[in-house]
Amino acid sequence: MAVPADSVQRDQKNAQAAQSLAAEQRLGGTVLQINQSRARYAEMLRKSLDAIWQNPFDVMVEVVIELRNGQEEHWVWYGNERVEVNAPLSYGPIVLAWTHPGLQAALAADLNDQEDVSHSGLKVVAVMPTRRARYSSTVPQIQGIYEPGGSVGLTTGFVRAEKKTGLKAVKLDMTREQVRAFTSYMQGILLITGAPGSGKTTIAYQRVRFLLDQQGEAADLSVEYDLSGTHILLANKNLMHYSQNLLERELGLRRSMVTLVPDFISSYIENIWRHKWGAREIKINMLRWEERGRDAVFGLTNEEDLKTIWAIFERQVRDRLKVQKNMLWTVLTKTSSPKQTAELQAAIVRFSEQINAGEQVPKNSTIRMDRLHASVQRHYSALRSSLAEKTQPKFDTEFCKWLYHVYDPIEAMHGFVTKNSYRSKTKIDRGIAGRGDAEKLLAEITSDLSSRRYSKADLGMIAFLLRFALPEQTADGARFREVAVAWPDENPWTHLVIDEAQDLSAPEAALLASLVDPRGALSISADFRQRVSATHGIETSEPILLGCQIAVQGMRKPFRFAVNKRQTQQIGRFLMAFYEVNFGEAPPFDIDHDAYYDLPPPLPELFIGDDQSITQRMKQLKNLPSLAKGSVAVLQVNEDMEEREKIQGYLSRIGINAVPPIHESGPSGNQWIIATVEEIKGLEFDACFVFGLDGVDAAELEFNRNRAYVGLSRPAHRLVMFCHEFPMLLREIPSDRYSKKDTY
Repeated sequence: MAVPADSVQRDQKNAQAAQSLAAEQRLGGTVLQINQSRARYAEMLRKSLDAIWQNPFDVMVEVVIELRNGQEEHWVWYGNERVEVNAPLSYGPIVLAWTHPGLQAALAADLNDQEDVSHSGLKVVAVMPTRRARYSSTVPQIQGIYEPGGSVGLTTGFVRAEKKTGLKAVKLDMTREQVRAFTSYMQGILLITGAPGSGKTTIAYQRVRFLLDQQGEAADLSVEYDLSGTHILLANKNLMHYSQNLLERELGLRRSMVTLVPDFISSYIENIWRHKWGAREIKINMLRWEERGRDAVFGLTNEEDLKTIWAIFERQVRDRLKVQKNMLWTVLTKTSSPKQTAELQAAIVRFSEQINAGEQVPKNSTIRMDRLHASVQRHYSALRSSLAEKTQPKFDTEFCKWLYHVYDPIEAMHGFVTKNSYRSKTKIDRGIAGRGDAEKLLAEITSDLSSRRYSKADLGMIAFLLRFALPEQTADGARFREVAVAWPDENPWTHLVIDEAQDLSAPEAALLASLVDPRGALSISADFRQRVSATHGIETSEPILLGCQIAVQGMRKPFRFAVNKRQTQQIGRFLMAFYEVNFGEAPPFDIDHDAYYDLPPPLPELFIGDDQSITQRMKQLKNLPSLAKGSVAVLQVNEDMEEREKIQGYLSRIGINAVPPIHESGPSGNQWIIATVEEIKGLEFDACFVFGLDGVDAAELEFNRNRAYVGLSRPAHRLVMFCHEFPMLLREIPSDRYSKKDTY
């Protein structure tokens, strides 16, 4: 079917008109007339006009839309991937921001197939595309491909851009499932799971832009999204550089929006833990195995453990509220205001007697300071008002100190480890993998907590306990004076993105999820099969639900991205077989059937040989032209130091000086990196040489199989597995999924 000439003429005319109108508005000062209170909108409008002036639009859709009132309308929409404001032109053709939900639905849906978007809370409830086009150029002449119809103005078709590894935006090229996730739930939780390379991280980040730009399209939105209330937290430090570049260079967002979880938690505790009662952090350097063992104690907790330690915390708070002799603030008040002092003490004791310890999850707990304040506020205010003005600040400080004694996290953590010593030792055993004495280390940890000494590994649990103890009320009269507010910067966040959520510990997951306004949005990307740490991580989304105060429907119905768009079809088929054989279930992902290659990519290669033959094969691979210009990762599945030294020897003999994965520029060009799987999680490379698969038994702990899975999912184009013997992990994988070279 030929493209109708009138459609092409219309689009050509509209491109020229859009460019002229954008130039007119830019030069005519329309942007400057925007109210100064809307400075951010004015800046977005200026950028959008500049974009249209340089390139009017990238796509066109003819659509039939259905509105909430049942009305049906026909429109011609244009989209520009650099436009941030819907319809920035004062009149003329409608050029929409690339984030517009109707535009995205029309690009992803089948022609003449209605896409329901009513669940998103938008003014538009359904979109049906009847024709669309993608352009390589619009001025001075239309060049592109129409659907239906074919190419216009093109002699050789679109020039395919070279596929590059690393995080990258897919603004106008999302799959239907990605669009549905991207435009879903203007408020609430969005959980994205899926295969490696399926776009989980990218879509979660692009959703930040969607909520900021398209909130005006919502039919009923009770929260306002802005830059100050939007945060991105990474559980994986490997992605920091890539994430910041994607946000700044492709999405026009601030690099400072991204923070590593450990950095945030450290800062959070510093701001809220006002009185530590002598608690101090252990600063001495520890052996690596000791750090891992300490991390495992709370890093491997689950939602049931969180409920257990919270019950211990509740009993502690209840019991300490009853002990009047420890209310040291009475020293300042009992002489001048004996009646008011006694009444406040009695009110506090009465409150403690109403606490039902162990019956509530943290967010609904009866021990929270907000509830205590509401119960004793009248007596607290009466006592404070009765004091001399110069005594009031001293009373505020002493009462605050007493509260931090009552709600002391260290004592609860000590109680948890003491009462659950067997489980704690089991976690330590798993973390240190036989490299030390687990029982001795547990005794040291217990002793440290008893002496009010804590390590960095304890910060997540400390933050969790304080978060649900401290008040959420921000007004001075609605909480005890000098007590920190539980919210970061004293306000809840409106939108939080958590990437690689499976790498969070349970207390970290519950804490972070709890910091979002109940009316706001929480976007999470996770693949629980990619949890590779032996000391830290969660296996399900339950800890997130434990802390989250937003409606949890999105967690119960996650978006599962099923297309592996990172890897070649050859590597993808191999990875699917690996998943099915080693995890005992059908892979929840498929290859990219639409992928295009100029030349057939190589099959994954299993190379079995001695040190000399492995060195020779690596030398051959080094000289391949495709590797000379691509990123190469040499990956070690296990953490054996002898294995690492042997791999470094191979590299040295072929003249390669490999570097660690975390450096300023990231892997590029012919720079090879050497790393364990844990160190490169979240990254991707053109080629990967994987060592150590023959040292992993399929019957081993699941995280070891996860490590192998993650390592095999990193390469985009070439995968070579080097072994000294046939690996058990590949024993049932069909032989046509990979090539085998055995030099013995």
